[in-house]
Amino acid sequence: MPERPKHLRSRLLWTAGVLLVALTACSPDAGPAAAAPTSVPVGATPESATLMVCEKEVEEEVAEALGLPTSQPLTSTWVDGLFTCAYRYGDAVMPVSVKQLPDVRSAEAYFAQQQAAATNPVPFQELGDAGFATNNGSTFIRKDRFVLRVDVSKLPDVLGPKDTPRNHVGIAVASVIIGCWVEGRKVTAPAASAAPVTSSAS
Repeated sequence: MPERPKHLRSRLLWTAGVLLVALTACSPDAGPAAAAPTSVPVGATPESATLMVCEKEVEEEVAEALGLPTSQPLTSTWVDGLFTCAYRYGDAVMPVSVKQLPDVRSAEAYFAQQQAAATNPVPFQELGDAGFATNNGSTFIRKDRFVLRVDVSKLPDVLGPKDTPRNHVGIAVASVIIGCWVEGRKVTAPAASAAPVTSSAS
């Protein structure tokens, strides 16, 4: 395993506080963390755990973590088992996506494929079942049969009034979402500003 750069170690330590906030904020209702069958067919619509990345409460928690609300309504797409929610900050956009797989083995294979395709990925174990950061600060996390990606490649070097470095943003947002997945809750409602999901046939 490659040695972690100092900047990655520092942002993982910084993330502990964000994750604690996320776990406190998420309600304990039964939800994505509940036990699932070994294999689940990928349906025509995203599941609760997948939709959570565009949920109003998650949007608010991300805003709290970054000290910055989105500047435009959230929009989402659903294509071939990949749900993507676009968080916009001025002219910059941060796609947050979840790949929904039928079973853990499929999720492991997809995660491994994404890691192999990344440039100089740095693995870590602090969030979910497995994770890695890319050289542009983006974050991939696998949890059960879902793979989360927070793509910060189009963000400025620092973001928001807290001057959060771009390479901290991916970990911070992933921490909020994984915290809610681990705690488990029902999806209450999509973000008030979110557009309807669009889909594409496989």
